[in-house]
Amino acid sequence: MKNKLHPRYLIVYLLGLFVICHAKKIHSQTLTLYAIPTPHPLNWHTPHQLIITLARNFVSKKHKGYALRPLGHVVVELQNNRDTILTGMVSNERRDLFSSVFIEKYGMGVLFKLIQGRLERTENLMPEIKSRIQTGEIAFITYQLNDSSYMHLKQYIDSFQMLGYDKLYNGMNDPRHGTGSGCSAFGMSFLELINALEPTYKNEWTSEIAIQNKLIGGDMSHSTVSILKVFFTFRWAKEKTPHTHLKLYDPSLIYKWILKTYDEEKARSNGQFKLVNKQKSKGLEIDCIHTCKPQYPIFINTPSINH
Repeated sequence: MKNKLHPRYLIVYLLGLFVICHAKKIHSQTLTLYAIPTPHPLNWHTPHQLIITLARNFVSKKHKGYALRPLGHVVVELQNNRDTILTGMVSNERRDLFSSVFIEKYGMGVLFKLIQGRLERTENLMPEIKSRIQTGEIAFITYQLNDSSYMHLKQYIDSFQMLGYDKLYNGMNDPRHGTGSGCSAFGMSFLELINALEPTYKNEWTSEIAIQNKLIGGDMSHSTVSILKVFFTFRWAKEKTPHTHLKLYDPSLIYKWILKTYDEEKARSNGQFKLVNKQKSKGLEIDCIHTCKPQYPIFINTPSINH
C-alpha cells in the first residue's frame, strides 16, 4: 500500500503523458522541399550563355533509375505519422519546349509560355528521391509544422488539382493566381501559405534577368524570334532598352544555398537550423510550429479552369 500512487499524482502523471504524446504528434508533421540541381550549371550572364548551357542540359546523359532534370527540380513532401505525399510540377512533354523554340520560334518567350502540365505522384517520385539521397544529388530543407499548417497545405494540393491549375505549367509562374507554375514557384507557394518564405530565400534562391522585348516571341508579342537571334545576343537589356523583367526561383541555387548554409551552421555552436543527413545528402531542419501559420486566402482572384 505504501507504493500505491496517490490519485492526485496519477492525474498529473497522465496529463504529462498526454502532453508529451500530443507534442510528438505535432512534431511528426513536416513540409520538406527537395532541391535537385541541373546536370550542368546554368549560366544566366547572357542570352548566349543561357542558351548554350540549357542545350547542354537537355542533351545530357540520363541517369539510370530516374528522370533527366535539365532545368533542375523542386519536389514537395508533406509527411505525418501515417502518410507521405510527394509531388512536383512538371510539363507533360519536353517536346513542347523544343517545338516552341525551334518550330514556333518563341525565342525567350518560351520562358513565359503556358503549356500542359501535371503534378507528379508519390509512387513515381519516391524511387528517384531515394536514389538521389544515396548519391548526394539532392539537398533538402524541412519545416516542422503544427496541425493547422499541415492541413492547410494538404487542402492546397487538393484544391490546386480540383481547380485544374495542375494542368498549367510555366506561364507567369504564379500558382496562387492560377496563371501557371513551374516546379520552383509551386514549391515556394507552400512556404508562402504558412508564412515561411523568408526574404533571404527571395534574394539567394532566385535568378533575375532583363530580357529585351525583341527576343520575346509567341503569345506575348505575337511575333516570331529565331533561336539564332537569341544565340547571337551577348548581353541582357540595359535599363533604357524595352525589356521584360523575369525573376525565377532556381533549383540549383536552392541546392547550393542549402549546402553552403549546412557548412556555415556546422561551424557555429548555435545556429538557426538543425543539421540533418540522409545517407550522402545534406539538409536543414527548422522548427516553425509556433511561427508557421496558415495564410488566407489560398488562391487570389482566380477562376476554375475545369468549368
